[in-house]
Amino acid sequence: MFNINRFEAGIILHIIAFLIVNVCVRAQPPSAKEIRIDPAYALSVPASEVLDEVTYIPLETTKESVFGYIYKLFITADNFIIYDKDTHSILLFSKAGKFQKKFPIGTYDSPGFLVNKQENEIITLRGSMLNSYGFDGVKKREVRGAFPGNPYFFPDNRTVYAYYGVKESVFRDTIVNEVSLTENGKRYAEFLPYNSKTSPIETGDWVTDNHYVFYEGGNDTTILYCRPYDYNIYSITPAGVTREFSFILPLANTLPDTFFTTSTLQKGNRRAYFAANKAGVYGISFPYRSGNVLFFKLNSWENSLGNGDSYMYHIKSGTLVSVGGITEDEISYFLPVTDLHEGDEFYNRNFLTSDNQYIYTSISAANLLKLKDKSLHTVSYPESLRNFFKKGSRLDNPVIVALKPKKEF
Repeated sequence: MFNINRFEAGIILHIIAFLIVNVCVRAQPPSAKEIRIDPAYALSVPASEVLDEVTYIPLETTKESVFGYIYKLFITADNFIIYDKDTHSILLFSKAGKFQKKFPIGTYDSPGFLVNKQENEIITLRGSMLNSYGFDGVKKREVRGAFPGNPYFFPDNRTVYAYYGVKESVFRDTIVNEVSLTENGKRYAEFLPYNSKTSPIETGDWVTDNHYVFYEGGNDTTILYCRPYDYNIYSITPAGVTREFSFILPLANTLPDTFFTTSTLQKGNRRAYFAANKAGVYGISFPYRSGNVLFFKLNSWENSLGNGDSYMYHIKSGTLVSVGGITEDEISYFLPVTDLHEGDEFYNRNFLTSDNQYIYTSISAANLLKLKDKSLHTVSYPESLRNFFKKGSRLDNPVIVALKPKKEF
């Protein structure tokens, strides 16, 4: 039998406690695939070199269905679900663009919505309150969120929450985690720890984009997640968080170490740094993946990198393509695939979502009609576009654009 004295036992218990804290609380996601790119050398190519399909889906315009622009898009097996910020309304259209339903949500709810696919519920947020609606527009219930932050609903009553707050009253603990996984309202795993009292990146230093914090990962159990001042794309599943891709950028685009330590840049003043250093990339956003093709945006001050700062990257070949540099050809009916050079929808909201095969954006009816008039080519349009160009008005609803990338390029 081992003879361990009280002093030795204390040391062993201390070591065990130390290991538990470091494994359970401070564990970081595993290593990611490194992506080395230089945005200055992104290719500009014809659409048919990188896309297999370009589909334009005009959304039916009636007195009841008319709306301004697509602030949020979610895709089910049968429908497009859309949030209209101007009227605080949810609209449902079929995949062919046929109008089905429109219903208002709370005026003071946060812009956008979530979807609990298992329950066929549309969820809106008002502070910490979650308001649930059926796809028929009937309000089902109102509950308080189990944890602070933005939720995303996985199957089997599992939910992920993301929240970052420094020097706020939300947390009493010093070391907290940005991402929490819960089951039936109980937390079972945490990731991305930080110091809620002394972190050099304070809440007011974060720069947000026009999108909800999670990005569809192409299936019910995977979402993608990005953080400001971080060059990683994270994958979140009910099993945990994985650091999926890590970007290595040229020195001119990379944040210096002093960015995280210089006191004059703290407390909400970091925006001034980017106004003076416009080539600096302050993070990754709008990540979507279709097979071996990764879509993403490099966030810079006023899209200073050029062509909207949005890219396609082939994971195997290493080919980097500028989305804004994709030129129209026969596969796109000699129409642009985004409105980047003739509008502001893509500039402000980028790609709206992905279903793992297609990635979606939108173009206003007025801009698509204008772009068609500029085309010098004789084109045989599909029936939906032919009807739109024949009968459509500049006041019609937006046109959804679905892009299917090539498997290889």
